[in-house]
Amino acid sequence: MAGTARLLAATTLGLIFGLGTTSNVGAWNYPTPTPKPTNSPRPTITPTPKPTNSPRPTVTPTPKPTNSPRPTVTPTPAPTNSPKPTATPQPTNSPTPTPAATATAASTPSPTPTPRPTPTPRATGTAIVPPTPVVTGTPVDVCHHNCPDKIRFSKFDQLTVRSAFPIGAFIPDDADLAISLENANGVIYAASLQSGDLSRRGKSLVFNDRNAKKGTGFRGGLSKIKIQEVPNGLGMRVTIEAYGDLSAATDPTMTLKIRVGQHANEITDTWQQTNFGWFRFHN
Repeated sequence: MAGTARLLAATTLGLIFGLGTTSNVGAWNYPTPTPKPTNSPRPTITPTPKPTNSPRPTVTPTPKPTNSPRPTVTPTPAPTNSPKPTATPQPTNSPTPTPAATATAASTPSPTPTPRPTPTPRATGTAIVPPTPVVTGTPVDVCHHNCPDKIRFSKFDQLTVRSAFPIGAFIPDDADLAISLENANGVIYAASLQSGDLSRRGKSLVFNDRNAKKGTGFRGGLSKIKIQEVPNGLGMRVTIEAYGDLSAATDPTMTLKIRVGQHANEITDTWQQTNFGWFRFHN
């Protein structure tokens, strides 16, 4: 405010001085003073107030629901069976028996009985069970090709024979077996298997003794035996391979006997001699 008053006073004096010296301006050549610009006052900057942070709202936690207690299940009492009423037995009216008239027996003398003789007990003997009959017949021809029986002489002579039993011949697993080859001079070879020596292999009954080829077999030289059903149900084929001393086979007419369980067959035929021994064709 003081500065403004001084500025106004100076301006007024200048105007008055100028008016009085107007006529002498040209004579004195004084330049007209240029008024100095007045500095405008700077505006006062009002500081912008900082915004006040609003307080965060307080989060109220949601209360967890309280589990309602389960209702207690009251067991239903089982009905009690009422006892059945006991039946009162009714008295049975028993008829009063009528007394029978007693007859007066005549006094007849009783005869004295004659004692019977005591029978002599018979001696008890042991029942004789007859042996199961063995069915003996001729071997059935079931071969579809030439398969001869052979005797081959070597260090340990070899006997190979094939035979067959007819349709319906049942041979159990525990069957025993016997074979013999004879001529007019006697037995050439004989051996047998005991019950249990045969074993089941598929549909066949077999026996195997590898030591028979070496002369140390445990069933008289029997090496291989196979009993099997012939295809199409034509019968039961029996194949036997044995080793032993067959040097007694000197007569071409020989009889071959084979028994398996309760089935047996035999055949007498003329064998043909070869450079290795003997052979016989089945047909």
